[in-house]
Amino acid sequence: MSKIRAIVYGVGSTGQDLAEYMLHNGVEIVGAIDADEDKVGRDLGEIIGFDRELGVEVRDDPEAVFDDTRADIATVAIATPLKSVAPHLERCARHGVNAITSSEEALYPWTTAPELASKLDRVAQDNEVTITGAGYQDIFWVNLVTMLTGASLEIDTIRGLGRFNLDDYGPVLAEHYYAGERLEDVQAEIDAGDAPPSFFRMNIESQIAALGVSLTSVTQDIEPVVAETDVESDALGRTIPEGDVVGVRFVVEASTDHGIDFVGEEVAKVYEPGETDINEWTIEGTPEIHVRNEDTPTAIGTSTQIVNRIPDILQADPGYVTVDELPAPRYRPLSLENYVE
Repeated sequence: MSKIRAIVYGVGSTGQDLAEYMLHNGVEIVGAIDADEDKVGRDLGEIIGFDRELGVEVRDDPEAVFDDTRADIATVAIATPLKSVAPHLERCARHGVNAITSSEEALYPWTTAPELASKLDRVAQDNEVTITGAGYQDIFWVNLVTMLTGASLEIDTIRGLGRFNLDDYGPVLAEHYYAGERLEDVQAEIDAGDAPPSFFRMNIESQIAALGVSLTSVTQDIEPVVAETDVESDALGRTIPEGDVVGVRFVVEASTDHGIDFVGEEVAKVYEPGETDINEWTIEGTPEIHVRNEDTPTAIGTSTQIVNRIPDILQADPGYVTVDELPAPRYRPLSLENYVE
């Protein structure tokens, strides 16, 4: 296959990392899309701090970019909720371009946004392309865990803990998880039932699908995490005062038809000094299996795992394909076109 041709759809912090890592892996970037007026009209190489211009101008007209390029795939790093990113994924599909997105809900949206996921599945199939959500959670919150279950004779409960720094992902995710808001306002939204779904919920449901069992019930509890002192936030560009919200803590509990229970705790917050990312899983059963990753590379891992997934997306069946349906992820030492038949 000739070089893989890609569009960088969203040139925020994650999109810039995706562009850099795709170039490192031999992907040819043929288009870049962003609405930020400070980026529009500039060369993508300049924005990502590359040592030369790439000849790819960042444009705010997605239709024109798709019309003017002949791309194989688009990396879509626009927003977290599927409802926000869905129009962009649909645009990719209607132009015959495969898409992989960092939208956390997109990893496994079949119960949190089933109608949207089904619509995108139909559009992708009609245009013979694949749509996938992936990122750090692909390995550390899904495939790592399901691989470890291969050492089990029996499983009673799978318990997980994930903690990550909202400052690593820019203002969109920080605001999604209430960073910088007043405690009373956040609590009122939670009490009204308007809180966003936990990332852990999608990942637990992806694990359940990978194990071939069925979800019978799922619950989610959420509580604000409050700043105990003034906290500097790079993502928000300001100080979060003591008493305001720096993020949230979720607890997700799920049951299955085979009696395997899942309990996940997700902590998403702006860090105070000394805090680091954590990934921890315990498989309670025969035998008991435990793994803990200290200072997990959550931010860089979001983009490296998406880039390493590109050959899998290009060879997957058309439609909305979740990571539990893809081959096990792995490192790609050669230019990525070498992994596409």
